[in-house]
Amino acid sequence: MVTAESIVEQVERELVALGLCDEYFAMRRRGYQADLERLEVNDARSPLLELGGYPFHFSRCLMRAKYEATSIDLDPERARPWLDTHAIPAVRCDIERDPLPQPDASIAPVVLAETFEHLRIDPLFTLREISRVLRPDGLLYLTTPNFYRLGNVARFLLGRGLSNDPLYEYESSTASATWATCASTRRASSRHF
Repeated sequence: MVTAESIVEQVERELVALGLCDEYFAMRRRGYQADLERLEVNDARSPLLELGGYPFHFSRCLMRAKYEATSIDLDPERARPWLDTHAIPAVRCDIERDPLPQPDASIAPVVLAETFEHLRIDPLFTLREISRVLRPDGLLYLTTPNFYRLGNVARFLLGRGLSNDPLYEYESSTASATWATCASTRRASSRHF
């Protein structure tokens, strides 16, 4: 039987074979497994949209779980060898400025895993676009990192900060992005985007 754990193990083996298994995968490994387990309640044959897919580890997990998944990312070219090797569908789109390239009410689940906290320009635009493409029975699966988990506290105490390169794309601090996310969430919930 294929399990979330076995899918993540398979993706890890693929990354190791290509010399691409890194600290970020190791840190997110359990999260990928938990995300797959939570998403299993959905119909894997339904189109799924993953927003902010880089480094596309979870995209590959979704493919191995038989989801018809498309990943949207600001710059998929930075992972082109991985995408091409596994035929991962990835589309370039600035989710804070550009309309999502899917038709209205066409997607069952939208996955925004560990991405929302990076939105700094117009998170409400992103939420409105998600609402537009979601089917009436659709699901927005949104996760954010736990900045207070033990690994982050240890990194901070060792003077390494809270981010992990190469995923840190912004010059501002994580704290300001977190603050903006909290304020945006309050506004989004009061407007029902």
